[in-house]
Amino acid sequence: MRACHQIERFCCAFTVLFPKLFCNGFYIWAGYTYCWQISLNYIGGFFGFLLCLIGLFLTLGGILSYYRIVSLGAGVAVDYPELRIKYVSDDHEDDLAIGDLNDESLIQFIKSGIINPPPQYYSTHTFTIKSSGIIRYCNKCKVWKPDRCHHCSTCKQCVLKMDHHCPWFATCIGYKNHKFFIQFLTYTTLLSALCGLTSLQILYDFIFKGIYLHYHFSINWIFLFIFGVSFFFAVAMFDGFSIYQIVTNRTTLESYDYTRYRIDLNAAFDSYYQYSNKPNSDQYGNLFSLGTKSENWKAVMGNSWLEWCLPIVNNPTTKDYYFKNGLCYPVNENIYNELVYNARLQLQLATELNNYRMRRMKDSARDPGTRDGV
Repeated sequence: MRACHQIERFCCAFTVLFPKLFCNGFYIWAGYTYCWQISLNYIGGFFGFLLCLIGLFLTLGGILSYYRIVSLGAGVAVDYPELRIKYVSDDHEDDLAIGDLNDESLIQFIKSGIINPPPQYYSTHTFTIKSSGIIRYCNKCKVWKPDRCHHCSTCKQCVLKMDHHCPWFATCIGYKNHKFFIQFLTYTTLLSALCGLTSLQILYDFIFKGIYLHYHFSINWIFLFIFGVSFFFAVAMFDGFSIYQIVTNRTTLESYDYTRYRIDLNAAFDSYYQYSNKPNSDQYGNLFSLGTKSENWKAVMGNSWLEWCLPIVNNPTTKDYYFKNGLCYPVNENIYNELVYNARLQLQLATELNNYRMRRMKDSARDPGTRDGV
């Protein structure tokens, strides 16, 4: 058993360490081969120096963006104490008196074993909900789940604005590192294209112009061409898809399934919701799309060219604690107003139907003989 446990630990460590060594090793090798062997030693002159600077910029940008992705992480809900849930246990017997038990939301939470309601500001600025009508929460992480937050079965944590889990980084892509993921893909695409085109020209000259008679040929140039072309076609398509997701303000997970929206923002538990025509992103569109591609792009990538091109942390555009930490998100006002309007109509209809039923029950109670039509 001990040997099996050690093998399991080794395999886990290998799956975490290998992609990091491979990606950074490839970048260092490609940068050295392109900048030193090809640009400076083979091409030379001003043009070679210029190509060296471009290659060096892309190489350093890719390595630094990779470091940012891994070091910052995606951001997890459990890091925020106000989102942590307290469950009924022997240690919290006295806590059952917390709050107003006449409140329908709190009663429903206690039935689920939860003794502390979600923070007030969070509950009134959260727009997604469970099918049962309760604000989303995770039993595994024991946290309230903000909008766009999902539980990763690999990381075993609830990730803020989770896009996907990427094995090449051995971590999730989410709120904090999504920008650097886009930059890494773009740096890789551009560097692969640069290496592929330049090495293709060199290989053509060597094969068809006989330059091999005057210059030393390195086997690295062949591998640089092969890897450059391969990585370009593999990464470029994913980069284009990821950029499309950015300008539509949609994560990869959100593109695969619809999102349910709340009806009553004043109730953390909406008992009517499970019987309503549950509004969702398929009906109303993406609530988190800010209206224009430019605004959606800036929401992730920043507001300046410097933030777009360099792997640096964006300057915060708001001082609001929940918004700047990925616990709440701005929404599309048009879709939001339509949701509120339709929700009011549904609630008004439900109230009228309930009042009608109550009147019928009272009438039946006064005259039992008319209940069965007698």
